[in-house]
Amino acid sequence: MNVTTPAVRAAALDQTAHGHIDAVDPEGGVRGWCAAEAEPFGPRSVTVLVDGKPALTGIICDLYRKDLLAAGIGDGHHGFAADLPRASLRAGEQSEISLIDEASGLPVGQVITQVWREPAGPSQCWKPMSTRSPPRA
Repeated sequence: MNVTTPAVRAAALDQTAHGHIDAVDPEGGVRGWCAAEAEPFGPRSVTVLVDGKPALTGIICDLYRKDLLAAGIGDGHHGFAADLPRASLRAGEQSEISLIDEASGLPVGQVITQVWREPAGPSQCWKPMSTRSPPRA
């Protein structure tokens, strides 16, 4: 019997991705990035999990971020920002938020713990990290 672990499968597909959840606000905004070494200029898609269950799928990580470019992460177009569906948030309760790289099916980045609150206005995670987005080469 041949048992393949997710890590072995990702290595075989050369799809190893790296990413990070940079911010989760208490009203459901989430911001971060994901990129793969094998595809430094191609965007990745991620799924955001809340308490281990998919809350958002198909988030394309293609927002330009100057900090990613400076860190040598492709052309810097690997960021994302999104609002979690209100149905996945329970005001006053604590949840764990994590990311899955959709190409490999593997988790990327860390797990964030957040206590939710009722929204008072627009998400604070939408504040841009960069004001200019240079064209892709």
